[in-house]
Order: sequence, then C-alpha cells, then structure tokens
Amino acid sequence: MSILIKIKTPLGLFIHIISYATFILSIIQITLYRDMYGHTAYVPPVAAICTVAALQMVYLVAFWAFRRRPAYSIAKMLAAMSFLACFNLGAVIALTVQRHDFCTLTPHGHYVTGGAYTRGDCQGVIRGMMGLGWALFGADLVYMAFLGVLSRYGMSTPVGKAGVPVKVEDAEKNPFR
Repeated sequence: MSILIKIKTPLGLFIHIISYATFILSIIQITLYRDMYGHTAYVPPVAAICTVAALQMVYLVAFWAFRRRPAYSIAKMLAAMSFLACFNLGAVIALTVQRHDFCTLTPHGHYVTGGAYTRGDCQGVIRGMMGLGWALFGADLVYMAFLGVLSRYGMSTPVGKAGVPVKVEDAEKNPFR
C-alpha cells in the first residue's frame, strides 16, 4: 500500500475540520456583527464564506458515507472540489479586501458599549476567518493535486476504491468459482 492511499483519509478529514471551524467562526462573526450594529443583514463576504464552508461540510459528510459509489469518482470529486475552491477563493479575497470596513462603525447593540475591545474582538474574528479561509483554499488545492495523482487509477474510479488492491483468484486452483 503506497503512502498516497494512507493519507487519503487524513487529508479529507483535515479539510473537513477546517471547513467546520470556518463555518462556526462565520456564524460567530454574523452574530457579533448583528449584536454590535443591530442590523438583520449579513456582511456579504462572511455570508459567502459561511455558505462555502457549509457546502463543503455537507459534501464531505456525503463523501464519507458513500465514498465507494461511482457518484464520487475521481473526476466528479475533482470537479466539485474545483468549484468549491473557486467559490472559497472569491469569498476570501472579498473578505481580505473589505476587512477594515466591517468593524469601523460606532456600535449600538444590545449589550455592546462601543469600546475599543469590541472593535478589536470583531477584527480578531475577521482575521481568524481570513486565516481559516486561506487555509481551506490551500487545503483544497493540495487535495485537488492529490486527486490528480490518484487519477492514475482511472478517472471513473471512486475515490474510496482508488488504490485498493483487487484480489485475483486463479481459476485452476478453484474451478467452481
């Protein structure tokens, strides 16, 4: 068994953990923004990162449940991960460009006094989301490269079956099978 087959599960689990942490942090940021400013609207880049993290989590949970089915072939998985990586890249670039615009208003929320601590906390969550978003994009790129290497087993091979040795029985030893 090659090293590629051994890292297949930990690499997918790593991406799943990063997407889960990004999703939770984006929910925290949306709640913090709503409490600071009293708005019911969401910040678009934060909502986009929340969406891409949720999509990636759901896709990977379905992959863990059905990874040996043809619906999760290497080609289809590569296409889905490419879409999610492009979506994530756009959301993280938008968040990086607009990071200073989110927490600069004077807050008037339910329990927030508007001190520097609150704005610093808001900026800290934004920085954490940026870091996790870029980490998720990098992990997606590594996983897509990994899927490219796994394509030597055939693009229509399910990812769960790629690299698994197939037992070939000799017909002369067992003629009744």
